[in-house]
Amino acid sequence: MPTKCLLACADEYLLGSIVEDLLNHGDDLVCSEISGNSHEEVFSAVERNEPDVLILVHKTHNTIPIQFAQLITRYPAMLIITVSSDDNFMHIYGKQKVLLTSSSDLLLAIEGN
Repeated sequence: MPTKCLLACADEYLLGSIVEDLLNHGDDLVCSEISGNSHEEVFSAVERNEPDVLILVHKTHNTIPIQFAQLITRYPAMLIITVSSDDNFMHIYGKQKVLLTSSSDLLLAIEGN
């Protein structure tokens, strides 16, 4: 059964398109993208798509809204990953922080969930 990914890209469209392209190369991934800036748009897309993985693309990890912590409580089985252009880390909420050494590290984190 394929893993359903939802890619939310609010302010980093170039990085978002790179991540989307990477996800489209995953064998068992079905990726949907939203370009919403508001929490309501992201929450609505999560409810509508019921993804296994939510990937948030932002300029910096320090500006991720705290409201997304509600998603961890509401959807404990969903993996929430943030990718940022300010460093080489992806943050896996509720799980771990992983250093990105190659573009395939994101795919490995999703598939290893």
